[in-house]
Amino acid sequence: MKNFLLLIFLFGSLWAKSSDSLFCIKVHFIYGSKPKHEFKNDEKKWFGGIHGGHVGIEVDSNKVFDFIRSGKTHVFSHKKKLSGKYVYRSKESFYARYKASGDSLEVAVVSVFITKDQQQKLDSLIQNYTSQSPHDYAFLGVRCAAAAYSILAEINVFPKHRKSATIRKIFYPKKLRKRVFRLAQSNKWEIQKVKGTNKRWWESDN
Repeated sequence: MKNFLLLIFLFGSLWAKSSDSLFCIKVHFIYGSKPKHEFKNDEKKWFGGIHGGHVGIEVDSNKVFDFIRSGKTHVFSHKKKLSGKYVYRSKESFYARYKASGDSLEVAVVSVFITKDQQQKLDSLIQNYTSQSPHDYAFLGVRCAAAAYSILAEINVFPKHRKSATIRKIFYPKKLRKRVFRLAQSNKWEIQKVKGTNKRWWESDN
């Protein structure tokens, strides 16, 4: 009996130590949408429409890391004239790009738990990529979804692919959202959802 209790104590201590070493990041998804016909004069059109939206990774102190357009959108990627950049900014700034009113956006926020080593790697990527983006922003190239997948793959949350394969597989945020949802459901991680305004048609999860 004493040996059994000792095993329970040791297992509990190891589990607690392991749990304490995990860090929670959150993947924020803004669903793609378009204005309903009767509100087309009040609501803005978004890049990508129903298959648009946006995604970013909340890392620390309510700050979100995401990839945005910083110039003209190229059709194909340019190697020298980069029109995209990574930014590390407040959640308010992340959502302000799309928000028209306090309850206007349809959103999903997924908790993802990573190790200390993964967290340190992520911090390094943030520092390097906000200083110099490795990607151009192009319609048939890297945009927010492919960029976010690449970051998660760099810290071994998802498998790594060649850039061309990542662009093809993660062409818009819904493609990444479905993968993150499956990962969260298999690990019993929290998924928070907020319904958007009824003035817009919102992208489904199906």
